[in-house]
Amino acid sequence: MPATASEKARATAEQQHQLVEALIGVQVAEQNRNAAKLRGEGQKLELEETAQGQKAQSDVLGQDRVLTINLVQQFLKTIEQKPEIVGLIGRLVPQTVVSTGSQGAGLDSAAAIFGALLNNNSGAVPTLAGSSSKK
Repeated sequence: MPATASEKARATAEQQHQLVEALIGVQVAEQNRNAAKLRGEGQKLELEETAQGQKAQSDVLGQDRVLTINLVQQFLKTIEQKPEIVGLIGRLVPQTVVSTGSQGAGLDSAAAIFGALLNNNSGAVPTLAGSSSKK
């Protein structure tokens, strides 16, 4: 029996390194879990504070103005990230606007469009503004 007790003690001693590694692994996992929980709580608090600030802004300015501000900020951010968009805007916005008044009749509108097409090197098509319905 003494041989069995000494063999057991020797086997336990040989496993000490693995037992210590397992214990340390458990402690590290617990610390990682606690750190993740604290990060999550911090993010939650940050989102709640942001939401309160946005609600206060909306209460003061109105939802429509806050939406407009957000859209303009997003548009400017997009232009900052991709400045080539500015060149595309020139192609989308008409270079010549012809106002026809309330009647929309007469050759002055046609002449203005024809003149713009002759003088236009960029290929942009002029756009009519005003009502074209007849009274």
